[in-house]
Amino acid sequence: MIKKGFTLIEIMVVVGIIAILTSVAIMAGSSAKSVARDNQRKTDIRLIQLKLESFKEQNGIYPRDLTDQTSFPNLPKDPSGAAYTYVPLRFSGGECGISYFLYTTLENSKTTPNLIPKNSLTTCTETPLPADTQNLYGVTSPDAVQSTSANTSI
Repeated sequence: MIKKGFTLIEIMVVVGIIAILTSVAIMAGSSAKSVARDNQRKTDIRLIQLKLESFKEQNGIYPRDLTDQTSFPNLPKDPSGAAYTYVPLRFSGGECGISYFLYTTLENSKTTPNLIPKNSLTTCTETPLPADTQNLYGVTSPDAVQSTSANTSI
């Protein structure tokens, strides 16, 4: 007698393989989306940094905040919808606007080195500098860099 068709076990094996391949494809797509969002965050931060440097060139100091729509119209927002964190800095007891720290948190655990402002700089507002720099991506004015973190994987 000649059997035609597939057995139940053969069909279950094929369905299992398709399910595994589908889950791998979904995970790869999700990872690619988070990498794209992180790249957008980095690009946005650099764009805001250029606007900050232009502001300093015109005014001699960095702004106290980024709410001035005349100087900073249409600033990009984080892909999650939140604003990027801007912290104006000063030397102890000095004038506000000497430096700044602009940062966001990335989704991926593989981050670029973090810029840490010098210890002699303090914040001008109630917003503290971040204590945990895990997955942090930030920029600061060129004279405010103390060091980079040990996490250099890309």
